[in-house]
Amino acid sequence: MKLNNILEIAGFLTILSVLAGCEVAFRVGHLQPITSWPPKATNTNKTISLIVTINENPVLSEQVVNAYSDADLFSYVKTGYKASEYRAEIKIKDRTDYPYKNLNLVSILTVLLIPMNGYQELIVTTTFTDKKGNKLGKIVKSEELDLCSQLFLIFAMPFNWPDTIAQEVLYDLNRATINEALNLGYFKPDKSEHY
Repeated sequence: MKLNNILEIAGFLTILSVLAGCEVAFRVGHLQPITSWPPKATNTNKTISLIVTINENPVLSEQVVNAYSDADLFSYVKTGYKASEYRAEIKIKDRTDYPYKNLNLVSILTVLLIPMNGYQELIVTTTFTDKKGNKLGKIVKSEELDLCSQLFLIFAMPFNWPDTIAQEVLYDLNRATINEALNLGYFKPDKSEHY
């Protein structure tokens, strides 16, 4: 291979990495793996409405609806303030930070030869109520992602793209929330009468 071809390939990879960011994400693993899904349905004739509030990246809210639909616990999953047997108010916080400012500056100056590190934390707070508005309970779940940007991670990007990993994590956080709510008896008939 000629030197010109090698320089062209290196230049192309450098430009591509700067444009794409060469950022990948890895799950930290605080969330326990979900072993049984969908949960065993006992009340499939009930409906639930979801009110999703998210501070960034509204695309993530689709994963909330997918998790509740895939649970096979409800005959219908609605979004917004609509009449239903249950309501889940879901607040999603998406916090991303790159705490190593000086090292990250060096990373940018070296065109990502030195890695740039950060983290993303997804926090899902879900408050369940019945059709009368009685609070059934509140569940908080969270997970962190390690973010890394480096020129040589360009080959890992298709497999660990941060937005894709964040969507998978959010789906799993909601599945874990549904499982816990089911185990705590939130979806049993007349649960609100016990409070």
